[in-house]
Amino acid sequence: MRLLLDENVGIKRWARLLREAGHDVERVVDVGMSGADDDTIVAYATEQKRAIISRDKASADPDDLKNVWQQSPKRKPLLLLIYPDADVGIAEITRAVANVERAGINENVMCGVVDWAFS
Repeated sequence: MRLLLDENVGIKRWARLLREAGHDVERVVDVGMSGADDDTIVAYATEQKRAIISRDKASADPDDLKNVWQQSPKRKPLLLLIYPDADVGIAEITRAVANVERAGINENVMCGVVDWAFS
């Protein structure tokens, strides 16, 4: 699966481990979008056909990634969210990505990592 790790989850080690699991991974900071607004990130992920992995800030702020994603045009990338206070590490993320990929979900869906991290 083609993935884009948002700045709030763009840990180099996570990117490396996801690549080792067979995924094509970019980090926002590695593609020159450090500090970019969420509209830009969603547009880039849509254009590049990359699912976004991000932490949910549980914010009503209209500029929050989840809210920007919901307001974007009909076609949008898959958004995998790590919910606040969820105990999620790379193992859960790797399982969630594999399960979502196996289910054939690749765009127009927002879901929680914990919801897809089952074995």
